[in-house]
Amino acid sequence: MDCITVIVGQRSRAFNVNKSILRISCTYFDDQILAKKGKNAGSKEVRLPDSTIRAFVLYLGWLQTGCFYIVDEDDDSHAPDDEPVDHADREDMDPSEVEREKWYECYMLGHMMRDVGFQDACIDLAQEKIASGDDDMMIAATRFYTKISVPYRGHRDFAVAIAAHFWDRQRFEYVPNFDYPTQFVKDLVAYIGPPLRVRGIPAASVQNFFKNVGCKYHAHTTLKKPCYKGTHPAFK
Repeated sequence: MDCITVIVGQRSRAFNVNKSILRISCTYFDDQILAKKGKNAGSKEVRLPDSTIRAFVLYLGWLQTGCFYIVDEDDDSHAPDDEPVDHADREDMDPSEVEREKWYECYMLGHMMRDVGFQDACIDLAQEKIASGDDDMMIAATRFYTKISVPYRGHRDFAVAIAAHFWDRQRFEYVPNFDYPTQFVKDLVAYIGPPLRVRGIPAASVQNFFKNVGCKYHAHTTLKKPCYKGTHPAFK
């Protein structure tokens, strides 16, 4: 079996993964190996020091099954498994906050690996969570603008639509007190401004907003690439 060793996180946990699995959704690992020169040439080891172990485990699960579950029923970890955990604070963390952080780590892992399919899958999962009433997942969406200078258009539209249709009056009043990315605020104003002059922006039902939305908020539409649901083995 032809494997690649992936070293993940601050604790440098090693994963020996079948190369064919890592090729399912992106070429990142092949590209990293081909880029090695000098004494490192030929090495089948790739390092992901800025990613968390738990995010990579979820990514491997998604590669193999086409789906991932952010929090297991017996999951009581409130910090990444490669960072120190203050056990005294565990009970203060809401499970939805844990989901939000794991989801964000997965999205950023996809961004780092340029795996648009996995990022689009993260967007689909966020839609499901928001439709089920998970307000914390709405917070995660606005973070695209914080870490990614030029996010994909579909993902950016997703974050703006959430704010425009689901934020209540109180959350809008809090905007000046929070350090929201400037571009996010600009895009939000551009989204809600023109309709307000005509008919207003109605609040939406989270249960119905994402029905039949298809690939509207996926990045592959901008990149003119096929959806992961058409290329991932789990959906064939």
